[in-house]
Amino acid sequence: MKFKGSLDSSTLTLSEARKLKQLVNSSGFFDLPAILESDAPGADRFTYTVTVKTEAITHTIEAGEAAIPVSMRPLLDFLASSIRARRK
Repeated sequence: MKFKGSLDSSTLTLSEARKLKQLVNSSGFFDLPAILESDAPGADRFTYTVTVKTEAITHTIEAGEAAIPVSMRPLLDFLASSIRARRK
């Protein structure tokens, strides 16, 4: 199953926007390389492409499921749940 979506922070509540900013910062997102790879092989794994745009910078990362840093999991969970909630 393919999951694709976007989230504009201007459509979030103030609390949600603060949470998103905190998750981006705590994940070290802007310090991650553009491509994250893992040595762990696997066929049916998810691949993530995440782009974060601010007034000052735009950064995109592409990562296989096994290469996602633990620090980034809460950000991915927040993005997925927020996007799904807005589709209902």
